[in-house]
Amino acid sequence: MTSSDMSFDQWRRFLVIEGCDYENCPPGGQLNFARQLVGQYRREVALVGVTSDPALAIGRWGVKIVAGVAVPFLPFRRRSCGGERSLVPERLKDYLALRKHRDAILATPMRDVFIQSPEVLMAVSGWGWKSLCYLFSGVENPLAMSRYRWSGLVARAFDRRFFHALQTAEPILAAADREAIEELTRRGAGLLSGAGITSFPTRVDNEVFRPKSRQVVEQALGIVDGAPLLLCCGRISREKGWELILAAFAHFLPDHPGSRLCFVGDGEDRAALQAAIAKRGLSRQAWIVGLQSPDAVSDWMNRADLVISGSYREGWPTVVLEALACGKAVVSTRVSGIGDMIMEGENGYIVTSRNPREFAEAMRRALRLRDPATISQSIASRYALTSLKRDLDRLWLRAG
Repeated sequence: MTSSDMSFDQWRRFLVIEGCDYENCPPGGQLNFARQLVGQYRREVALVGVTSDPALAIGRWGVKIVAGVAVPFLPFRRRSCGGERSLVPERLKDYLALRKHRDAILATPMRDVFIQSPEVLMAVSGWGWKSLCYLFSGVENPLAMSRYRWSGLVARAFDRRFFHALQTAEPILAAADREAIEELTRRGAGLLSGAGITSFPTRVDNEVFRPKSRQVVEQALGIVDGAPLLLCCGRISREKGWELILAAFAHFLPDHPGSRLCFVGDGEDRAALQAAIAKRGLSRQAWIVGLQSPDAVSDWMNRADLVISGSYREGWPTVVLEALACGKAVVSTRVSGIGDMIMEGENGYIVTSRNPREFAEAMRRALRLRDPATISQSIASRYALTSLKRDLDRLWLRAG
């Protein structure tokens, strides 16, 4: 269906513009939240994104099924969804492609837009929107830990350009705690006001992520033994800390020789992780299962004896919330929001260093916790997905 075939009067309220395909590429919190928006607002949104489908025409409006909902969709560029690194950064490709397809994007009469990527904001901020809601999915400069060596040279210039573009956004939300927001404000060098940024935590779908029978999930996953299982979920990239997780597991294993470590996810460092597993001689104890559906991730979490996260940075960690909703104990590095989700010594531990031995010791202690499930589920209930639409309407769309 092209724009001439489509009556956008049927689709009210706002556009979501994101450098993702709203299915599984690229994996991560931004994709998850974009899909949650569609699931909650359904026929009230239209989507602009990327695609790997050769059958879709770039720069033309059509229809896409997302989270079981048919929504208007305009792909602004074609993207490979493998984990390999491109010579040109994906963020730059998104920026340039969005500028190229400005007229097609603005073919819809909708003038309220939701964005959660800095390069998207910089590309479209001057397009005359009635309102622009920006959500920080993470508050750090994305070039600070880029895989491109030259990125550090332009990180400050990127910040300046981004913060100027942010002046067009209202409201500004952040999936981060107040401490992280205050640090962001300091980095803004007078261009941001912390009071003008609202903490807007990640949400969890309690219908998908919930306690399940261990026997049922073992049958679904094809696991026939009862060996202790440690689980690490999310994008396999350096910033997610897989090196720390693998090193900590190596220290943990002598005291728990039957244990196994599973990585659920995919990413640019998958080959490096696989090589590191082999180099440490852990190929029989640690493995990667790749990208999984939300239901399958829930099954893995329910089978796990402990969920672990070694991230350098996060917004409000989606994976941790999902694990809590499944009633699991969690061991994590200190990232934004984690202090609101882990009650130390009750449903997990927060490791403040990046010392593998200290992380391994926290894992050992977490396995001995008395009743983490009750506390974890209680905390997760505060962030139920069903509250997303109500809260966003209150902050942004109340006059819609």
